[in-house]
Amino acid sequence: MDTKRHTDDEIYSLIAFMRTADMFTRYMELHQRKMGHSSTRFGLLMALLNHGGEMTPTALSKLLFRTQHSVTSLVHTLQYKGFVETVVNPADGRSRLIRLTEKGRVGISSCVPRLADVARTAFACLSQDDLANLNAIMRRMRKHLYRLLEESYTPTKEKPGNGTN
Repeated sequence: MDTKRHTDDEIYSLIAFMRTADMFTRYMELHQRKMGHSSTRFGLLMALLNHGGEMTPTALSKLLFRTQHSVTSLVHTLQYKGFVETVVNPADGRSRLIRLTEKGRVGISSCVPRLADVARTAFACLSQDDLANLNAIMRRMRKHLYRLLEESYTPTKEKPGNGTN
């Protein structure tokens, strides 16, 4: 394989992917704001919903690739709005859990059908085969990038997964 051409394809793909991801993020943020959420708040609430309704701040920080300070600030905002609460972790009384409230669960669950409509509109230019291929490619990329991020990203001064809160 021609190394120069391979590199050109990678650079073009990187730029095209970044532009598309940026445009898609902006499109989704417009609709998320209409639902009363920023993309970061929405991501945190969906993470809680998808992980049984409660997580430690450390687990949220690691999952969202955000600093613990950022997660704490976000939790305070969501707590003020009544979407989450903090409770003592029964498995470790020294730590806390961030838990979806009923208001948070209902609120985020009600967004899902509306976001499905937004996604349907955004992906209308793709066939079912295109979507299946896109999903397979993105799944491989997410797994690969997740490994790379775990190797290089530390949300605190210590390595992720060290058990600190």
